[in-house]
Amino acid sequence: MLGAVGDIFSFLGVLIITVLGTLYGYIICTRYNNLAVALYSPLLPTIACFILSAFIAVIFMSVYDMSIDTIL
Repeated sequence: MLGAVGDIFSFLGVLIITVLGTLYGYIICTRYNNLAVALYSPLLPTIACFILSAFIAVIFMSVYDMSIDTIL
């Protein structure tokens, strides 16, 4: 039972971190004048932000799950 709850929190954590990281990268690409003028399309940097933030989220939540398992 606790494993399922932990998996749900882990998935939600990865989802939230990935979405917020991607959104932040998109906002940076479109709102700053120097970047907005230099970029033809913010699609490729946004995809790179998505991949990087997903990678970081999975690593972070893996460490979080391991620490929760150790405490329990």
